[in-house]
Amino acid sequence: MSDRASPTPHEGEAAPAGEILPPQRGETDSVVASVSYHDGPLPAAREFEAYERAVPGAGRWILDEAARAAEHARQMDREAMAMERRDALLHRLLPFGFVFMLLSASVLLGIFASPWAGGIGLVSAVSSIGLAYMRGTFNQRQPQEEKRNGDETA
Repeated sequence: MSDRASPTPHEGEAAPAGEILPPQRGETDSVVASVSYHDGPLPAAREFEAYERAVPGAGRWILDEAARAAEHARQMDREAMAMERRDALLHRLLPFGFVFMLLSASVLLGIFASPWAGGIGLVSAVSSIGLAYMRGTFNQRQPQEEKRNGDETA
């Protein structure tokens, strides 16, 4: 019996199927691999093609669904912005209305009932306006001061 089942082919000869050949002079072992990555709301073009082959019209359906989803997201953003505008308006009008009513009540109380009670109401209304102004000014100025100091707290 021989050590080999078949002789090693020489250059230009074909090796029998399934036989592992030793490397020839100057050859190196290497592996070539292909990796692809796709990120996005829609599948890659190859996947579109595969969907279309599997179910005719699937690609169009995927595009239509993506368009509907994008429109829905835009509509939700518009509604959120409208709610924020309405909230901002209410956050300005309600305190203004409260202070206006307090000022009016203080003036009426001072004229028709007790000047002391009217004066106390008037001072509290004016001090609430001053406090709201200072608080609003402080909140607007604070992020700028933090940036200057290098504090990045969120």
